[in-house]
Amino acid sequence: MIEQHYAIFDMDGTLVDSMQYWRNILSEYLNMPISKEYAEKIAALTVTDSIAVTIKEYNLEKSAKVIFDEICEIMYHHYINDVEIKDGVVEYLKKLQKNNVRMCIASASPQFLIKTVIDKFNIADCFEFICSTEDGFADKRSPDIFLHCAEKFNSIPPETAVFEDSLTAIRAAVNANFHVVAIYDKIQDKYWDEITRTAHRAKLSY
Repeated sequence: MIEQHYAIFDMDGTLVDSMQYWRNILSEYLNMPISKEYAEKIAALTVTDSIAVTIKEYNLEKSAKVIFDEICEIMYHHYINDVEIKDGVVEYLKKLQKNNVRMCIASASPQFLIKTVIDKFNIADCFEFICSTEDGFADKRSPDIFLHCAEKFNSIPPETAVFEDSLTAIRAAVNANFHVVAIYDKIQDKYWDEITRTAHRAKLSY
């Protein structure tokens, strides 16, 4: 149980097992396999940046916005039909709620996908608000989205826990003085040792 009175949760890879679908989304969208070299090239990029690179690489004639919207539509069907919530999440959120911990979601996914997930798993009432990078934050290489959430809570970083699976986001939150709880996700497996060294706490499961 965390001691902080506020908690910011990432969604993909932290609350739900969806990263495998995001990892393969461009291959699925293009309806063709992409090379290992290209996959590694875009692995560290945001979805927006990877789309921009892919447009040039494959000479796509659609705009980045159209491609992003179509990718999100594919992901919507995965969220509805395939994605499962991580073991213990519901019980953990309810326990925090019972202990008067105020919670929100800070995710790089669009708001409609976040709402799809929290409605599907009946956890919407656990969160006071949702914040996503489509609200104007570049990505989680910067702690801006976490700082924005803390401001909405009227809290400060040390009294606010951030739950994340991504090493990049964990670094950003730690550097901004949040109390960071790392959640294991198999997509981040090769970074797990560094994640456990960087975060204040690391959990293999809830």
